[in-house]
Amino acid sequence: SQRLPGTGYANQSAQGRLRVKLSPRQQLSLGYFHTQQENLDRAGSRAGDSLASVPARTQQLAYLRWQQFHENPWLHEVSVTASWQGLGLESSDLRQGTDARQFDQTSLNTLGMALTVHSHPNPYWHVVSGVEYYQDQASHAARVQPVAGGSEMEIRGWLPHQATATHLAAFTDHTLDILKLRLHLGGRAQGLGIQIPADERFEDVNLSPLGFSGQLGGLYPLHPHWHLVTSFQTGFRPPNLHDLGAFGPFSLGMAVPTDSLRPEHSLNAEIGLKMQRQRMNASLMFFRTRLSDMIDWVEGTFEGQATLDGLPVYRRENAGEALVQGVEASLDLDILPVLNLQGSLSYVEGKYLGQDERMRRMPPLNGRLALHYASRRGIWSRLVWQYALQQDQISVADRIDPAIAPLGTAGWQVFHLSLGYDLPWGSLSVGMQNVFDTYYLRHGSVLPEPGRSVQLSVQVRF
Repeated sequence: SQRLPGTGYANQSAQGRLRVKLSPRQQLSLGYFHTQQENLDRAGSRAGDSLASVPARTQQLAYLRWQQFHENPWLHEVSVTASWQGLGLESSDLRQGTDARQFDQTSLNTLGMALTVHSHPNPYWHVVSGVEYYQDQASHAARVQPVAGGSEMEIRGWLPHQATATHLAAFTDHTLDILKLRLHLGGRAQGLGIQIPADERFEDVNLSPLGFSGQLGGLYPLHPHWHLVTSFQTGFRPPNLHDLGAFGPFSLGMAVPTDSLRPEHSLNAEIGLKMQRQRMNASLMFFRTRLSDMIDWVEGTFEGQATLDGLPVYRRENAGEALVQGVEASLDLDILPVLNLQGSLSYVEGKYLGQDERMRRMPPLNGRLALHYASRRGIWSRLVWQYALQQDQISVADRIDPAIAPLGTAGWQVFHLSLGYDLPWGSLSVGMQNVFDTYYLRHGSVLPEPGRSVQLSVQVRF
């Protein structure tokens, strides 16, 4: 039998959630999620590789949430959440033009705390406010070993070792019912502290960007079943550890660190219609986003040279402005009392302003259709069809990206099937993902999506 490249990787995942009622007004929630993937052959090799890498990836998430409910309208619900996220990556690549293999181990750990308060000062005013704190810490070890044997040599990895990023944010969101108008408005202030220690090749980096974002939106009834929806939002994205410290071969060439990035800003506008009837809900939304001080890969130099290890040098810079616009549609229809149909459709396009050039890795038209059957005896089934059209409208950068075929990414369609039984104490279900074992890639991804797989689920309520 023939093994297609990029298929056959192993995936193991588990999750568990527990909710405990401590008192009539208090409850405690715990959750843990774990995913481990091995033999993740890339569909295309990055620049600098003579053989595609075979990494292993582990993702974990754990959280503990305490909730308290009060009669005080300003403290209607108070929650405190502590969380931890861990990402581990291992890879092994043959280096271009050498007889040596590079081994990389990367870990990124995030600790978080969040305080959230839900307030109901009156029946027409709902407020959600809070404070969030997160700290990211990256660790990276890399070594090179000759294939024919010999001593190993430690080198600097993709991310700087022991780099940290600390996030602190405060936010408030308000929903107001004024006559027929439902108004949404809110704001967020965020500060970030980034520290990247110096090493034998690069100096240390210390940045402390501050940013503010806000939103204003409304829902207005044009008809008993039709509503006009509008929103305006400002966005703020500070540079992260990847933007500032990445070093090594990637899809376009050789990435080198930078120390002078400014935050990226966005201005977004949306307008659309929502329909609500007894048996059908539908929406059609148009959006338009303008990006300024956009952080992107730009050709540069390293120690005065335009190439490094035979590859063109790239670094992250605030490269200018871009415009992203698109449309989204959704449908939720009860065909029969026991039969429901749901669907969604999305299309987006983007271009760099002043260059008349498409943005990298813009997804094609894609959508989802799901048919759900639920009997009165608790037996249910769900059939899902997901699809994406071919993406052949690609940018100049996409054409030299090894993760994308020269003529673009082929279209695909997959089916998922689930069966379940609801019981008084919980539910049992079994599902088959990618029923026909279709080999497919999402546009811009170097990893193929999972093939046919079976999932078993048990949910217990007590």
